Amino acid sequence: MSDQPPYSPQGPYGQQPYGQQPYGQQPHGQQPYGQQPYGQQPYGQPPQAPPYYSGGGPPYGQQPQQGGSGLAIGALICAIIGILTCWTVIGGIVLGIVALILGLIARSKAKKGESGGAGMSLAAVILGLLAIVLSIVLIVVGVGLFKKAGGDDLIDCMNKAGNNSSEQQKCADEFKTNIENNFDVTIPQEPSFAPGP
Repeated sequence: MSDQPPYSPQGPYGQQPYGQQPYGQQPHGQQPYGQQPYGQQPYGQPPQAPPYYSGGGPPYGQQPQQGGSGLAIGALICAIIGILTCWTVIGGIVLGIVALILGLIARSKAKKGESGGAGMSLAAVILGLLAIVLSIVLIVVGVGLFKKAGGDDLIDCMNKAGNNSSEQQKCADEFKTNIENNFDVTIPQEPSFAPGP
């Protein structure tokens, strides 16, 4: 017989040869095949938020729901129409207020992650405010110009004229003359259509 001890997978002093582990055991710090260490995500997947996540928006890797962006679109449409019709009370002020309210609601939902359209809702809020301001400015300027042209005199004259059409025409002619004198403009004469024979 030989003096060598019988074959053993262990090296001298009971240690395993370098790089070899006994069957069923993993090197220190490694997990069995197919399992990830605690707290790590498999390769190619975004990290998941812990269950106690309380951030302002959706957790990382999750997209906000897009179903609620209709509110932001509606607010933006109201704001654009309000800007285009700001010379009217309904267009500028009413649609501007509707756009402002809908835009703020949509913005709040977008910040909570309940819907999309954060940029559209912000644009709707800004344009809604602009429509309101433009409409108010135009109303104030229009009232001032009307008074400067003698609008108060026109209203008094029309009230005194009653249903008399010739007196109403005199009031209108007087108002026209006031406009031409105060603003140095010439208003063209309206064409008169005489009835045929």
